[in-house]
Amino acid sequence: MSFGGGGIARSNIGGREREESVGAGVTGFRYLLARAHGLHMGLDVALGPDDPVLYVVFGTQWLRP
Repeated sequence: MSFGGGGIARSNIGGREREESVGAGVTGFRYLLARAHGLHMGLDVALGPDDPVLYVVFGTQWLRP
């Protein structure tokens, strides 16, 4: 799983115009830990204008049949 996006933020404060481009993206995976219980686990890494972030996902419903 991966996705990304971008955008432009504009402001006009006190007659001064400002524009900034921002991009972000995420990649990750899911793993079936216990088939009998439908228990899933996953890791996601998010990258944006600040520091990267690691998300640990436990028990997600995304991959249930």
